[in-house]
Amino acid sequence: MTCRKRSKAASNAWQGITGPCGDRAREMCARLYTTVNSLADGRCFGVEIGPVTSTTHSTEAAVVKRIGIIGVGEIGRAMVTGLCDGDRTEVFLSPRGARTAAELAGRCETVQVCADNQEVVDRSELVIIAVRREDRHEALAGLRVAGDKVLVNVMAGVGNDDLRQMLATEAPLVRAIPLPAIRERRSLTVTWPSHPAVNSLFERLGYSRSRTRRPSTSSPL
Repeated sequence: MTCRKRSKAASNAWQGITGPCGDRAREMCARLYTTVNSLADGRCFGVEIGPVTSTTHSTEAAVVKRIGIIGVGEIGRAMVTGLCDGDRTEVFLSPRGARTAAELAGRCETVQVCADNQEVVDRSELVIIAVRREDRHEALAGLRVAGDKVLVNVMAGVGNDDLRQMLATEAPLVRAIPLPAIRERRSLTVTWPSHPAVNSLFERLGYSRSRTRRPSTSSPL
């Protein structure tokens, strides 16, 4: 299947959103989907932002088996669901959003809720930061992240430079924009910079494309 066909298939997921806020949710997802496809084509709102490359299927050496997720909002929940449906990856959740975290752990035996965010980091090979922008200081204050970890930043409106300064870590840090279709393992996810473990993760959850140049300050990445 071509990249474009897979991208089109991924777009169908948000069209089925229902509920009291369904119209607004579909509108937001449609805008995000358009942005990601523009990034995949090397554009952002009509401005050239540089080329991207399709990642190839990663080797087994790049596959991580212990993933931490700090923040269980819409994208955090979707990623947990996608991981649970696919393989035996261990997933460690922060206690933030205790009710949601407990529900996810109850549905999947490979998901565990940790005592605090530091335990999430310590037990994981790769850590996904998925808290809301306004909650980041409270959620991440005092975290110690060793250099052998891999961090993935999926926070809206928070760049890698800001996050690295906040955490004061030399660990690899990748910016990613997953779509809600990641829960069905059909998301087209654009990342920067390329990292084999992160590419492998998003290939397992749909499809991954990596930028080849540093994004401009106006880019969502």
